Amino acid sequence: MRDKTTTRLTDFHDFKFIFFENLFKPRQLYLQSQNSVLSNLWLAT
Repeated sequence: MRDKTTTRLTDFHDFKFIFFENLFKPRQLYLQSQNSVLSNLWLAT
């Protein structure tokens, strides 16, 4: 019984981790691309 609860907890933790990764990774990549574009424009002028 104890093993089952621990595996359920790890599954939930994995789900949370994946969820937050998917939530924040694209935003981070988007911000990085925006920053690189802005810096390129700034360097070009």
